[in-house]
Amino acid sequence: MDVLYKENVGKVTPTPITPEMERVKRNQEIISSGKTPILDIIIIIIIIIIIIIIIIIIIIIIIIWGSVATKLPPPKKSGISSNID
Repeated sequence: MDVLYKENVGKVTPTPITPEMERVKRNQEIISSGKTPILDIIIIIIIIIIIIIIIIIIIIIIIIWGSVATKLPPPKKSGISSNID
């Protein structure tokens, strides 16, 4: 039985730099440098604004509910009365 060995094992063909490879390299540099892209900062600011708006709406609802609750007539007394003195 003959064993065949492949010639040029371990040799690689150089690949040309493509725009995709450049983009990946830039992304890796941004991640490793710790810099936050401006889009992430804008998204964080939008989320904070939304949270503030939700809090303001909740406060307004609480204020309106409180004013409505004070205008409600007092609850009717039931026919059963208990005098505990």
